[in-house]
Amino acid sequence: MKKQRKNNKQLVHKKSVTSYISLPKLLVDSIGGLKLTKTDKSHCFKFIGILLRDSLEEFGNLISFVPKPQTYLIKTFDNSYYKWLNVLIIEKVVIRNNYYSHEEGVCYQYQVSPSFFLEEPTLNILCNYNYLEPLVTLGYKDIIKGVNKEHNLHNNWFEEDVSTLVIDYGKLMNLVRNRIGNLSIEDFQVDEQIKEHAIKLYSTNGKSFYVKTTDAIAKAKKQCKSLIKDDGRCGLAEPKNFLHNKKQSIGYSYLNSLVRLQRKDFKAERNPTNKRLDTNFTNMSSLLVDEICLQNDLVQIDLSNSQFAILSNVLKERLHSDDFEQFKELSVSGQLYAYIQRIIGLESVADAKNAMFEIMFSSRRNNTTSKAKLKKLFPSVIGWIDRYKKAHGDNQFSIMLQNKESEIFIDCLLIRIKKIKLFCLTKHDSLIVRRNDYPRVLDILKEEFAKISLEYSLKVTNLYGNNETHKISWEEINRIE
Repeated sequence: MKKQRKNNKQLVHKKSVTSYISLPKLLVDSIGGLKLTKTDKSHCFKFIGILLRDSLEEFGNLISFVPKPQTYLIKTFDNSYYKWLNVLIIEKVVIRNNYYSHEEGVCYQYQVSPSFFLEEPTLNILCNYNYLEPLVTLGYKDIIKGVNKEHNLHNNWFEEDVSTLVIDYGKLMNLVRNRIGNLSIEDFQVDEQIKEHAIKLYSTNGKSFYVKTTDAIAKAKKQCKSLIKDDGRCGLAEPKNFLHNKKQSIGYSYLNSLVRLQRKDFKAERNPTNKRLDTNFTNMSSLLVDEICLQNDLVQIDLSNSQFAILSNVLKERLHSDDFEQFKELSVSGQLYAYIQRIIGLESVADAKNAMFEIMFSSRRNNTTSKAKLKKLFPSVIGWIDRYKKAHGDNQFSIMLQNKESEIFIDCLLIRIKKIKLFCLTKHDSLIVRRNDYPRVLDILKEEFAKISLEYSLKVTNLYGNNETHKISWEEINRIE
């Protein structure tokens, strides 16, 4: 019998590319000196990059423990990953925590050895320490798995569009230097400036736990440290060392973004879990993205309060309570975070956003003061979220919303825009298009959102070529012809 040929879209294979990473010279030399094959050293560099990336995304630093299950390691590398990983651990390039439990579903966690990053700051650190030049850029062989027709299509679209950009990298580097140079401890909340009743702390083995803020401050002072809040995350550190490490993290993150872009190390891959399209731009700092858009006359179109506008769309046939109607109105108008900040007395809109995202990503058993206040404001909404998590798993709520976001922005908007051959980059819940194409893209967006009855507001950046951001309400959008 003749074997049936599979549809081309289902054919999955892998390809070899050259990827680039910038690391401290001592770290590069340490891996280079290991008694491993060239391929295994490439795996080491890729693994180091993954750990640093995930530590930055989850904790805002380079040295936190991040979980890596065996299934992930086998899928990302191969069945013999343990050979080179064990060498990294033995040589103390990577540190693995000691807690593992198959029964509890707890995997090992890993961190890049802090010794490569936690240098003792000099007394005049803020004046002359260079956070960029000590990094060494190198190329390594990388195997991209799961390549199929869809992957190639998205990758080709991304490469074609990004290749048309004209980027002044010197100006971008100056912006990075200024960002690092101007950063001070006053940019963060320290000790009594943190107003939450309780905060989440992380132990040295990567486990998290909630503690009263006053107890955390007392613990910090006992250790001659401070409790410092950074983008919603709290930790104990000496302010001088915290600032040193924060500047180093920014230098690493921003420089690697620019190096990969400049070396044409382009990536555009669908995340298998939430279906988001991850590219060079999705995790790039808004400072850099805004400047690249300004240099190339590009407009950023963001869906305001996107996750919660989408949630409102999901719940509109399921909830009919007054608090849901208010939640929907605030989400649709883009005023949700400002309202929460004002009503429950938070320091900033960013704190309100963090409180809502904590609801999204935390366990349904989360009983913090912030959740209690939010549940009082929106009892039916928070109740529905908790019931969903109980039925499907705590992590499935955020994944469900991200999947719906991806359906809208990738499977609907991006495909329609690329069919008429317009420039378009995506950044999760936003589109980046040429300013001249903005009216046509807005028409497509309005049509696609109308199909799913999504009510929304937009945040548009660089609409008039001056990098200013304008909010466009639901009523204004419907008046635009």
